[in-house]
Amino acid sequence: MCMYHLMFVDDEVDFLENLKFLFEGDPEFSISVISDPEKALQKAIYSKPDIIFLDVSMPKIDGGELAVALRENAITKSIPIVFITAIVTSAERGTYGGQIFLPKPVKSAEIRSLVREILG
Repeated sequence: MCMYHLMFVDDEVDFLENLKFLFEGDPEFSISVISDPEKALQKAIYSKPDIIFLDVSMPKIDGGELAVALRENAITKSIPIVFITAIVTSAERGTYGGQIFLPKPVKSAEIRSLVREILG
């Protein structure tokens, strides 16, 4: 049985496929990947992930706008959000303005460690 349900929202389909591959067969995680940020809010409401990972730079709706929409929804407002982005470097990894940022490329071990840190 899966302990953690993670949702990744990123317009880079190859990045999402790599994430699915990295977690494939791991019974500790179930993974949802969404390449269309406009569909992410509804998917989050329906699936109620433990953590949502958002790319910052996406077409139509960027990660910041999506994070605001998630915070304004009663069902998703308390789900932790982590930004995964190429606009920060490994040296800049950390928390800014109360938000956690991970630089791309990100390793599954970093994600696993962060999930445990956030969820206990």
